[in-house]
Amino acid sequence: MTPETGALYDFSDIYLMLPGRFVTLKAATQNFDPLKLGGKTVAVRQGSAHEEFVKRYVPGVKIAEYDTEIAALEAVRDKKADAYFGDAMRASFWFNDNPDCCGFAGPPYFRPDLFGNGMAIAVAAGHDAVRQAIDYSLARLKKDGTLDELYLRWFPVGFY
Repeated sequence: MTPETGALYDFSDIYLMLPGRFVTLKAATQNFDPLKLGGKTVAVRQGSAHEEFVKRYVPGVKIAEYDTEIAALEAVRDKKADAYFGDAMRASFWFNDNPDCCGFAGPPYFRPDLFGNGMAIAVAAGHDAVRQAIDYSLARLKKDGTLDELYLRWFPVGFY
């Protein structure tokens, strides 16, 4: 959802937020506190909004920049970094291939100004009845648990 797409489309309510998350080795996930990362190395994708978040809000860390999220996650797995910070959805898929290695540490971070507004459904501009029907349907799917069931079917490692 950008000003450019907003000129062409209207959007439903957001149905999936995309948080940033820290990832550490499994042994380090308990009692994780990002404010105690001072002097430690945090892996990020170079130039990402997640790198900007770490620079702004996690003082005193050493930032290790990588070309991809996968390379940054592998740095934690390979003990070249103490933590990763990045897109939780991408990390959850990586966990499927690395189940014994790592886990989410600490809470999810939602920063629409950095990580985007989340996912919504686009409809042609001016089709308010269609957008309202989609919003109503999304609310019902959330209320009866179907939306959560679908989420866990496609994202077996929850990223919230």
